[in-house]
Amino acid sequence: MTLTKPGRILIAITVALLAVIAMTALFTPVLLAQSDPTVEAAVNAAFTQTAQAGGAEQTQAFQQTVDAALAATVAAQAAGAQPTTTPEPEQPITEPTVETAGDAIPAPVVNAAQGISVVRVLTGHTDAVNAVSLKGESRVATAGSDATVRVWDLTTEGEPLVLDFDTSVLDVALNPALDEVIATGTDGQVYRYDTTTGDLLGSSPYPLPADSNLTSEGALIVGFSADGTQFATFDFAGYLAIWENDSDTATTFGPFNFALVDFAGSQVAYTTPDAPDTVNIASLDDVEAVVQSFSFGTEFAEPIAFSDDSTRLMILGDDGANRVFDLPTGEELLTFNYTGFGLSAFSPDSSVIADGGSDGRVTLFDGETGSQLLSAARHTATVVEVTFNDEGTLLATASDDNTALLWQVGVATETAVVQGEGDTAEREDGLPSGFPPVTEAEVQVAEQVFEGGRMFWVQPVNQIWVMVVDGEGSGRWLVFDDNFVDGVDLEEDPDVDPPEGQYEPVRGFGKLWRENQDLRDTLGWGVTPEFGYVSSYRYVPGGEVTGGGEYIAGPGYHVLFSLNSEAFRFNENNGTWQLGE
Repeated sequence: MTLTKPGRILIAITVALLAVIAMTALFTPVLLAQSDPTVEAAVNAAFTQTAQAGGAEQTQAFQQTVDAALAATVAAQAAGAQPTTTPEPEQPITEPTVETAGDAIPAPVVNAAQGISVVRVLTGHTDAVNAVSLKGESRVATAGSDATVRVWDLTTEGEPLVLDFDTSVLDVALNPALDEVIATGTDGQVYRYDTTTGDLLGSSPYPLPADSNLTSEGALIVGFSADGTQFATFDFAGYLAIWENDSDTATTFGPFNFALVDFAGSQVAYTTPDAPDTVNIASLDDVEAVVQSFSFGTEFAEPIAFSDDSTRLMILGDDGANRVFDLPTGEELLTFNYTGFGLSAFSPDSSVIADGGSDGRVTLFDGETGSQLLSAARHTATVVEVTFNDEGTLLATASDDNTALLWQVGVATETAVVQGEGDTAEREDGLPSGFPPVTEAEVQVAEQVFEGGRMFWVQPVNQIWVMVVDGEGSGRWLVFDDNFVDGVDLEEDPDVDPPEGQYEPVRGFGKLWRENQDLRDTLGWGVTPEFGYVSSYRYVPGGEVTGGGEYIAGPGYHVLFSLNSEAFRFNENNGTWQLGE
């Protein structure tokens, strides 16, 4: 596993600037195109695979609520263009020859292949959790400002091994090959402990140059070899050290602003005080011989993570964005706006990037496009580290809220949330015991209001949900695949001339509207343009639990919010919608 340690060294200097940048990025509404073919293909493939798994598994994609933090901003964006109340159509619609909602969507629109579910809450620290490390599916270690390291055996629900220190513990890393854990503290020492017995195996002062007259105030662990024989640390004084694990000796390089080591690729990434805006790549055999450099116009840049296959490097900029570069070619592959301090990590296959937010959110981004897949809020304070295990099945997050969370990735689960010493948390969603959790997320949508109804485009499943008004605040819900293809289909029909003050639907909405005459006659003209934004989304599963405790999936309902924060409920049992939750 390539450890992905963000540079908390720079946080103390840049925290105010980064917080403003991050919050600006988070609360800026995004005007969306209806269809991105690349994202569309990936999401459709993932959704199809999930759908084949069966309803009971599909409905268990997420564990906890994400709030509707964008609602106020979205509503402000809508000022002056508020959707109007949709009147009842003059005649009922002839049902289109597609599946309706009751059969077409038996699961949350954010599917399990993209999902994360909290399966364990790790408590016991009495101060901020500064770091977390995973070893396969068997162990997780946490380091805290309360001067402890806790090592959890994930095969049991017993108490963790607690290691006490005389100083705040800044970082922790489980040896991928041996039963030991490395920890660093504010006392300038590097510690090795046996994770089975808790015995101290070694302790060494951080190796700063003898002529530097510097005193270490702590270090971060910035790399570990797969065979466990070497690890790397970066001291706050600016020096990188490559340690031989069995002898507690190290070779020192620097000074740098920050450095990150990829033992698998035998390479190091670093920035220097003379050029803080440039990330250099060099071989571990000759650290001073730069073989590749990256600079993109920001005042500083910082290497955040190597991919597990050593072909990609993620770089933090002070402009509120992380960038991913292809190391063989130097090509910039994608850019995404981080949600906190840029504390991000690759999944083992680089298909997903996890990011920790200053607002307690954990956000997943598509590793190929940079588009946001989902955002979940379980922490109540800044997420300071995110890391995947080697198998890509688990994600661990550490937070200033004194907890670490263990998330299951890509698999719907109802595993009990464990609070500290094994107590099972009570459900807060109001569903009977044995039911899957309520799914809550933020999803990208587009919306347009018509004379006789409304259309939503739902990005994670690339579907168009049509709301036909049959009565006050209620009607039928019809579901269509969005088949619009950029560069092939018309954006709009030049022969269509809407009345003054009304709108022809465009792109996917327009194609569906033009090709289905019954739908067109019933919906009429658009009374607003199409708007793209991020909507809070909720799925409440239906079904029953048998006397033997087995959950049997049944029709549930979805909730989406309009641009001006109206809640619409979509019922799977009868293919209808209604105003309100």
